[in-house]
Amino acid sequence: MNIHDEAGRIILPVVQFGIYALAPILLLGCLAVTPVDVITTRIKQTLSVPLLTSLLYFPYNYCDEENGSFSVFCQIIPFVMFLRFLDIFWIAPLLYKQESYITASELNIELWSSIRKDLKPHREKTKVRPVKEEKKKFYHLLPPIILNAVVYDALAAWAKTFSAEDILFMQKNNLLQSFVFFLVVVNALSCLLNFAGKVMQLVYCIAVEHGTYCPDNWRLMMDYPLLGLSLEEVWSSRWHRILRPAWVASAFKPLYYIVRTWTNENPKYKQLAIGLASMAVFVVSGMTHEYVVLCNTGWELYKKTFIGDQMIFFCTHGILVVLEKAVKYIYTKVLRLPAMNSGVVRMVLHCYVIGVCYYFFHYFINGIAHWGLWRLDKITPVEDIVRHYLLDTPYLRSFCGSLL
Repeated sequence: MNIHDEAGRIILPVVQFGIYALAPILLLGCLAVTPVDVITTRIKQTLSVPLLTSLLYFPYNYCDEENGSFSVFCQIIPFVMFLRFLDIFWIAPLLYKQESYITASELNIELWSSIRKDLKPHREKTKVRPVKEEKKKFYHLLPPIILNAVVYDALAAWAKTFSAEDILFMQKNNLLQSFVFFLVVVNALSCLLNFAGKVMQLVYCIAVEHGTYCPDNWRLMMDYPLLGLSLEEVWSSRWHRILRPAWVASAFKPLYYIVRTWTNENPKYKQLAIGLASMAVFVVSGMTHEYVVLCNTGWELYKKTFIGDQMIFFCTHGILVVLEKAVKYIYTKVLRLPAMNSGVVRMVLHCYVIGVCYYFFHYFINGIAHWGLWRLDKITPVEDIVRHYLLDTPYLRSFCGSLL
């Protein structure tokens, strides 16, 4: 007799669920890197259909016993890889008339390009830039790894005291606390992803570069987005790039190619093509997060309460990014006005970025909050220390959620 969770999914042991959700990625990867003189594109396409379907089927219909961070990981990654392999097996052959093939080295570059400056995914232009040859030992990565883990756990300890009902109440009745919650969640996410990025860098440093690394070749995985001066800066360079190769390959490049082809590559319409293609990336980003919410809420609750929220969040940001580009183009190219870099202007731009992100934040967080922020795993004992301190301090306890 199968046991189901509240979203209607069959509960499986962690290992079994992981195999169900992630094994199709390995099989599709092997199929993608197999030369077409061994397996033709047509046969690859035929074999890919059940595997691509399984990437969407298993995370929606199954979950593990904990339904924690690993479960969400096994929802996001299969959906994103569905988009990536959709490009390899179907979009590239049908749209670009290319064979269904990619080398293992190209897939490896896509994986590491999220944190390496000197690696660009296949067919993306690589800017030539000077590189400092300063070398550091792997142990220099340990302090930022520990620091990010500690700060994440400290921030998460407070954020995880809020239930979905607490967050909804806070959004309606306590705007100051809601704003602080927004700041804490975004910065906790930044620390978590930077922790993951530094751990990846440490593994690469030891396994590939023999214990040394060049700092100038590496970037933060999440470069503190709320410090951005525009939404374009937030999403293009400060937000994480883990999922970027799949979104670019399945959305940006196809739409850009279509628009440029339809307009006979007329230079007048190049910015239009870039704008529409950029918007397409936000659309598939919204679809990715919609899928995660759908998996964790079930169809009935999803269509009643959460449907479209993630699309609103990401598409609105996409529209604003496109508008920013248009304003920048008119300001610099048409009106030829000088750039304003005063402290006041920078402060206004910071407030604009934070204000927009906060205003639409509830569309992003509410569906995820229903899953339960308290399910997020801790990294260090700091979370328990902070929780006990909050419990033992009545004044601070009044600023926490009902789950403390």
